[in-house]
Amino acid sequence: MSINITPFKTEVDVEFGHLKEMVQWCQYNCERDWHYDMINIPGTSPGKYEFQFDDEKDYVKFIMWKK
Repeated sequence: MSINITPFKTEVDVEFGHLKEMVQWCQYNCERDWHYDMINIPGTSPGKYEFQFDDEKDYVKFIMWKK
């Protein structure tokens, strides 16, 4: 059993087909480890995802980019 200790998390609504853009942004802009989990599957309404970051700077950059 693993314990998730990622301290920086945010939930994001993502329209169908737009998750790839967010993942690519994280791949190019985050300096430390990050990952995401699907909370709700997208369909006629946006999906909900939880993005988790190991580094506060990456977390803040992501939050600012999403605004």
